[in-house]
Amino acid sequence: MMSLPAKLAYSQLKNNRRRTMWTLVGIILSTALITTVCTLVASGTNAVLLLGGDPAQHGVLFVIFAIPAAIVIAIIVAMSVIVISNSFNISAAQRTAQFGILKSTGATAQQIKATVMYESIFLSLVGIPIGLIVGLALAYAGVRIANTQLAILDEFVHMMVNTISVQLVYTVSWQALHIAAAMSFATVLLSARKPAKKAAKIPAIEAIRGVGEVKIDAKQVRTSPITQKLFGFEGVLAAKSIKRSKRNFRASVISLTMAVIMFVVASGISNATDQIEKMMMSLIDAPVIVEYSSLRVWQHDPYTDEWQSYFPAPIHSDLAFQILDRLREFPDTDVWGNGGAWENYRATLPREFLTEKMRGLAGDATIAATGVVIVDPTTHARLADLAGVPHGSNILLNQASINDRGNVVIFEPFYAENINSITLHHRITGETHDLQIHGYLTYDQLPIEMQARNPAMSLAVSILKPYGYSRGFSWLATPSDPADIPAFIAFANTVLGDFFPDNAPDSGLGFRATVFKSDDLIRILNLGVTVASVFIYSFTLLLTLIGLTGVISTISANVALRQREFAVLQSIGMTYGGLKHMLNLESVMAATRALIYGLSIAIALTYVIHIPIRGMFPVPYQFPWLAALQATLAVFAITWLTMRIAISKIRKENIVENIR
Repeated sequence: MMSLPAKLAYSQLKNNRRRTMWTLVGIILSTALITTVCTLVASGTNAVLLLGGDPAQHGVLFVIFAIPAAIVIAIIVAMSVIVISNSFNISAAQRTAQFGILKSTGATAQQIKATVMYESIFLSLVGIPIGLIVGLALAYAGVRIANTQLAILDEFVHMMVNTISVQLVYTVSWQALHIAAAMSFATVLLSARKPAKKAAKIPAIEAIRGVGEVKIDAKQVRTSPITQKLFGFEGVLAAKSIKRSKRNFRASVISLTMAVIMFVVASGISNATDQIEKMMMSLIDAPVIVEYSSLRVWQHDPYTDEWQSYFPAPIHSDLAFQILDRLREFPDTDVWGNGGAWENYRATLPREFLTEKMRGLAGDATIAATGVVIVDPTTHARLADLAGVPHGSNILLNQASINDRGNVVIFEPFYAENINSITLHHRITGETHDLQIHGYLTYDQLPIEMQARNPAMSLAVSILKPYGYSRGFSWLATPSDPADIPAFIAFANTVLGDFFPDNAPDSGLGFRATVFKSDDLIRILNLGVTVASVFIYSFTLLLTLIGLTGVISTISANVALRQREFAVLQSIGMTYGGLKHMLNLESVMAATRALIYGLSIAIALTYVIHIPIRGMFPVPYQFPWLAALQATLAVFAITWLTMRIAISKIRKENIVENIR
C-alpha cells in the first residue's frame, strides 16, 4: 500500500499530464543517450579484443574507449540535470499553495520533500526501461552506420592483413546496461533533490499566500534606454521579466546554448573533413593505383647505437618496368610508374647550397635525409627534356612545400645550379658513394602525384634517377572509359599474381602488392573524421531533443505561472496583442542570450579543434558562417514557436478569476 506522499506524487503526475510527458521524454532521451554510449564502448572494445593481443593490454584498451565516453556521458548528465531539475522546479512552483495547505494540516517538511522525490522515482520506473530499449536500438543503428562507413576500410585492410577485420561487433553488455540504468536513476534523483528541498523549506503561511513564486527585490530593476526606443513599453517589461526570472529562463538558455555549441562544432569537423578530402583529391589524377610496398623493419645501428628502420625488400626499376609493360597491355589505358623514396641513404649538403628560406627552416642543421625518386623511362625522358639534360640523367628536384598553419607554402630549397654531385651515406653499412647531378626541376614541372609525394620531405634531398632500387613503386592507371576501371583492377591483380605468386600480408616476404581506387584511399584516410562527424551529428540531435523538452516545459510553465501578472496588465489597459508582443520579445531575448553564449564558445572550440587538424593537413581554418546562421534560425524558430503555442491559451483566461 502506497504512503500518502507517494499517493500525492502519483496524483500530481496524473493531473499534470503535459508536464509529466515532457519530463518523461527528457528522462527517456537521457537514458537512451547514456545507454548508447555505454553500448558503443562495449561494442568497440569487444571488436578489438576479438583481434587477440596481449590480455595485459585489455585494461589499457578499455581506458582508451572509456575516457572519451566518460566525457560524453558527463555532458549528457549535466544537460539532463539542468532540464529535468527545471521540470521538478516548475512542478514544485505550481504546487506551492498545495504544499502550504498540507503543512497547515500537519504534513512535515520530510513528507513534502518525499512527495517530490516520489515523482522522480515513478518517472524513473517508466522512463529508464524505455530509455534502455531506445538506447540499445540507437547503439545498433550506430554500429550499422559505422560498419557501412568502415566497409571500404575493411576490404582494404583484408588486402593487407588477411586475419584482421575492422568491423564493429554489436554487443549487448549487461554491465553496460546496469551502468546506464544506475547513472540515469542517479541523474533523475539528483535533478529532483534541490527542488524537493526548496519545497520543503517554504513556511506554510507563505506557501498558501503564494509568496516565493515571485520574489520582490528592493533594488530597482533597470533596463537600457535603447530597449525602450527599439521595442517600446512591452520591450521594457520583457527585459525586466527576464532579469527577475533568471532561474526560470536559465534552463532554456543553457539547453539552447549546448545545442548551438554541439551543432556548430559538428559542422566545423565536417567542414574540415570536406577540405581534407578535396585537398587529397587534387593531388591524385589517376583513378587506379597499383602499389608495391616494402615493409619497414627496425635494426640496431652499431655506428650510432640507435635503432634504425630500413626496408629489406626494395623493388628494382627493372622489375617495376616489366610490370609496367604488362599493365600497359590493357587496352585504352594510360599507365605510368613512380617509385617511392628508399630511405637507407642519407646525404649532407653544405649550407651555402641552401636558399635563405631553407636555411631558416633548417636552422643550424644541414640537410641529412635523401629521397630517391624513380619514374618509368617514358616519363623520365619527358622530365629530362624539361630539365634540358640528356635522357638517363640524375635530376635534382628543387622543390619543397611546408604546411604553414593550414596554408601550403611552395619554394625552391636549393641553389640547384651550383650542385654538381651529392655524397650519399648508407645508414646501415656506412658505405659512401658520389652521385652526379646533371640538372634540376622545379615543383610545377612535376606530375601531380610526384608533387604529392615529396612535399612531406621538406628538409630532404630528392633526386630523380632513371633506375635503381626504391622501397615502393606505384603504377598509376587512367582508363579512357571509367566503366573499364573494375576490369582493369581485375587485370592488375592477375598481373601481380604472375609476378608475386606468394604475395600475402603474412607471407613473411617483407613486402605487399595491392590494387585499389584512389578515391577509396582518400575515403580511408578521412574515415576516422567522417565516422566521428556522423556520431557527433547524431549525438547533437539527441542532445538537442533533450534540451528542447526543457525549453518547451520551461516556456509553457512560465506562462502558466504568470497568469495573475498577465491579468493585472490586461486590467490596466494592455491588449492581448501587446501581451503577445511582450512574450515574443522575452523569447527573442532568451534566444539571443543563448546564441551569444553558444556561438562564442562554439566558434572558439572550432578554432581550437582545427589547430591539430591544420598541423597535419594543409587546410586553412574556415569560419563556420553557414552553421552559425542555421543555428541562429533554428533557435529563434524553436523559442518563437513554443511561446506562440503557450500564449495562445491566454485569450481564453478570465481576467477577474486570475487576479483573485
